[in-house]
Amino acid sequence: MNSAQARPPLVRGEYRLVAGVSSGVARHLGLRTDVVRWIFVLSSLLGGAGA
Repeated sequence: MNSAQARPPLVRGEYRLVAGVSSGVARHLGLRTDVVRWIFVLSSLLGGAGA
């Protein structure tokens, strides 16, 4: 198997400048990006996830 065919091409997301991580997490979980952003904000105010 050719390793070039095994991986999809690496492309930048549509919203990469403002919400790269939250956009990727939202897409992976099937949630809206603003919901994931609020989860990040609230978890950071509460000491982070699992801390």
